[in-house]
Amino acid sequence: MQPDELAELLRRAIREGILSPGQALVQEDLAKRFKVSRIPVREALRMLVADGLAIARPGRGLSVMKLDAADVAELYDLRLTIEPALSPYIIANASQADLQRWRTLIREMDGQPLPLHEWVRANYQFHLALYEVTGRPHTLRLIQSLFNLTMPYSRLYMQTAQAQESADREHETMLDLIDRHESAALAELISVHLSTARDALVAYLGKQQGDDGLALLQA
Repeated sequence: MQPDELAELLRRAIREGILSPGQALVQEDLAKRFKVSRIPVREALRMLVADGLAIARPGRGLSVMKLDAADVAELYDLRLTIEPALSPYIIANASQADLQRWRTLIREMDGQPLPLHEWVRANYQFHLALYEVTGRPHTLRLIQSLFNLTMPYSRLYMQTAQAQESADREHETMLDLIDRHESAALAELISVHLSTARDALVAYLGKQQGDDGLALLQA
């Protein structure tokens, strides 16, 4: 397994909550898990540090980056700046075949109860697919980086069936708006979709930190 392949597997594990914020990333353990030498693991972990997904702390080794409420708010604000502005490009480039493919994906998400990590994976694939058709590769790289950083936390918001059902309905509406070429309405819905998640997460993370007086010392 090449370092970039291993790095992508670790990114996915972080997005889906298999590796939790703050969890230690031990080279020896990962090498045994993936049946590789420590060299590709070391290179993959360097990539995660460069991505901002892992952090090295003196005397404590590497761990998955743990963000606070302010970090999450900033990252969602970046998403709110970038993603709604892509609506005209989605509508200009999406084909009927794309719409059919996306409808199949969201039917899989809401057709039956899915384990949370599978729903998060499908949600990532859906949103990434929307932006892949825009023909803006540099913007897409930024979005992927923001997805990797925020999705471990969006899982917290999506832990309730009500949140998943709301997101599923909004996904359906997004596709209807794309089909009708309603760019402004699509941009507004993407903004609402992101703002709702941001506000809920910031409130949740703020409460978690407020409940733990030692949290600031551990940061």
